[in-house]
Amino acid sequence: MSIDTKRGLRHIAHNPAAIIIDMQKDFLKSVPEAQKLVHSQGKVISYCRQNNIPVAAVEYVYHGKTINPLRELIKKVPRHNFIAKRQADAFSNPELDEILASWNPDKLLFMGLNATLCVLDAAQSALERGYGVVTAYQLIDDEAYFKKRKKSLKWYKKNALYFPDYRSLLKE
Repeated sequence: MSIDTKRGLRHIAHNPAAIIIDMQKDFLKSVPEAQKLVHSQGKVISYCRQNNIPVAAVEYVYHGKTINPLRELIKKVPRHNFIAKRQADAFSNPELDEILASWNPDKLLFMGLNATLCVLDAAQSALERGYGVVTAYQLIDDEAYFKKRKKSLKWYKKNALYFPDYRSLLKE
């Protein structure tokens, strides 16, 4: 999807919400660029707090909680929720639909793991529900053994508002 990357999130969404998926220790330990990913997501979560953008953190059951640095930042966002899921797609838990209905977003900003599976499934479900999808290269990643990264990045570029980096996304 073609976008003007000179304009950030505030210019492309009237009422965005952020969804952060599976940022749990079990998954992060096999992500080569985990520290950079966490840093980028932390910057975006802080931006969400400062701009009253709600954040939903989705956690795969039996894999622990969202890692503490991100969890503590999320807790500072006035409108936030932590949601458990039992399947790859975050929308498999109807609680996510209920929360989003109360927030009434027009676009969903996706962050997390794995870009080729869980994040992708949720992004596809979001489109089916009528939400716009937004993400950035530095906000999604895969565990080292996932081999379909290029294919999933093509999907994001075609179907989402896809930014080259999180700084472009946060431009005023």
